Amino acid sequence: MAQRRSFQQSPDRSQFGANGDQSVKLNIKKIEDSIANASSNLREYKKEIECLRQDIAMMDNHLQTLNDENIKVINPLVVSNFDHLTSQIQMQKNENDHMQKQLTELKKEKSLMQQQIMQASQKIALLEDSVGL
Repeated sequence: MAQRRSFQQSPDRSQFGANGDQSVKLNIKKIEDSIANASSNLREYKKEIECLRQDIAMMDNHLQTLNDENIKVINPLVVSNFDHLTSQIQMQKNENDHMQKQLTELKKEKSLMQQQIMQASQKIALLEDSVGL
């Protein structure tokens, strides 16, 4: 049992008449208006993007200028502080060397005095032995 397919014929354009043409023309006009509106918006966005890029460039330039000024102000302070620190370190090294030399000299004197005390103790012991104490 074969089934038959029945196809409808496409509607005749004459049925639509002027209303169909006007509807297509109206849709084309709406699309053209939408395209024109989108193009206008795109131009405005491009202008805004360019303005924002210029603003960013100006801000970057301003920040770079401020950074350069900070470097000009801070660098001399850093150099001065570093020089002061270096001189203080050298002074401390010199003082440490001097103290180390004094400590060595005091140790020598202590050792010499201990030797003299030992010799004096021995002489006292000899004198006591000779005297008979």
